[in-house]
Amino acid sequence: MDERMSIIDAGSKTFSGDIIPECVGLAGYGVTTDGSNGVVVRMNEEHGIVRLAPGFAPEVGDKMAFFPNHVCTAVNLSDELLVVREGIVQHIWPVAARGRNVLEIMSGIRGVSRKAPLLMHELKQRYNGHKCYN
Repeated sequence: MDERMSIIDAGSKTFSGDIIPECVGLAGYGVTTDGSNGVVVRMNEEHGIVRLAPGFAPEVGDKMAFFPNHVCTAVNLSDELLVVREGIVQHIWPVAARGRNVLEIMSGIRGVSRKAPLLMHELKQRYNGHKCYN
C-alpha cells in the first residue's frame, strides 16, 4: 500500500456508502475534521482507506476524527453521538431513533393496498399476531 494511504477501523457502516463522491463533486466519503489531513477514498463494511496529506503520518493506534459526507446513515447505526468541542467531549447524546427504521410495507397484507412507510412499533401495533411476524 502507498505510504500516503492508511487503513482505519471505520467503513460503510460508519461512513455513508449511498452517495458516490465523484458524482456529487466530493473527494471521498469523509474528511478529517481539520479538513486537510486525510480523505476516506475507499471502504468496505468495516474498514476505510484514507489518503493522507503530505507530511501527515499517524502511528498505528492513533485516533483520527472525521466528518462523514452523509450523516444520516452514520447516525442510524450509532447508539450515541459524542459532542466534541476543541478536542474535548462535552456531551454524549443517545440516538433516540436507533432501531426505529422505516419499513416499506407491500400490498398483500390485509389492509395495506400500497407501499406505506410505517415505523416498526406502528407496524407491530397494527399487525400484531399476523403470521409475517415472529
